[in-house]
Amino acid sequence: QLESGLVILPLGVVMSAMGIITGLIAGRISMKLMLVVGLLILAYSLHLAAGYGVDTGRNHIVTVGAVMGLGLGTILTPLSTLMLTWMPPHLLGAASG
Repeated sequence: QLESGLVILPLGVVMSAMGIITGLIAGRISMKLMLVVGLLILAYSLHLAAGYGVDTGRNHIVTVGAVMGLGLGTILTPLSTLMLTWMPPHLLGAASG
C-alpha cells in the first residue's frame, strides 16, 4: 500500500540524513558519545512505539518513526567505524560486507 510506505518514509529519510551528518562530524565528536546519544534516542522512540494500538494516529507513527530514524542514523556510522577499527586486519574484508 502506498499510504503505509509514506507513513514509514520519514524513518528512512531521517536515518539517511543523520548518517551523512554523523559521518561529517565523526572526527570532531567522540564516537562513543554519539553511540550513547543515538541509543538513548532510539530507546525513547521504542518506548513511544510500545504504546501503539489499533487507534494510533498516522501522525504519531510518522513522528515516532522520524525520532527512531534520528537514533538509528546517529548510531550506524560510529558503530561501523568502531567495529572496523577493532577488527583484526585479516578479517576486514569480511567485516566490511
